[in-house]
Amino acid sequence: MSAGVAMNDIDGGWAARLGAMVLVMAWALPAYAHAHGSSGYYQPIVIVPVDDSRNKACLAGVPADPDDVQKAKERIERTMAAYFALTPQSSAEDIRAVFDRDKKDVAWKFDGASTPIEQIGPKFQMPPQQRMVIATVVGGDAQTARAIWAVTPASGSGTEYYAGDFINEGWLGGWKIWHLAIFPESKKPDTPSAYCHFDPDQAF
Repeated sequence: MSAGVAMNDIDGGWAARLGAMVLVMAWALPAYAHAHGSSGYYQPIVIVPVDDSRNKACLAGVPADPDDVQKAKERIERTMAAYFALTPQSSAEDIRAVFDRDKKDVAWKFDGASTPIEQIGPKFQMPPQQRMVIATVVGGDAQTARAIWAVTPASGSGTEYYAGDFINEGWLGGWKIWHLAIFPESKKPDTPSAYCHFDPDQAF
């Protein structure tokens, strides 16, 4: 299991059998060791995966922790700020850094047409004149979120809607883009409903 594993990739039954919190030892990346002044060896990090207790609580009607929701919103905004700072000259690593690295179905779409993440660089434009979040819905399990922004492009003409599904990679990875869909002004997406656990069939 990698250090950046998404928490909802962990089998709930496995975690439940071992208890609410399971300590797993993982090895950090060489870059992490180097950044922290080590002499080339990997440093152990304790990863604490969670079970599905939050999802169960949500299904029982318990609201998500307001602090978790606020932190998620703030980190998602930072992720999108990094996304909007990308240009056609951005490196492949800079682009990949804002997207989840573990999911196989990470997606980017413009008006319904998909483009592989590795090929979206030339599609970036100048930073938008303005962006305003319309809605952010954090899942009851605090592992995913959905959000929509109204964006005025650099040209100042019209409005585009950016709708994203986000996934929590934990304290090492933060919140990253799972699916991002861009809609023209005439196709404003519906505001996502409250939910407990993300349904991939509802992806933007």
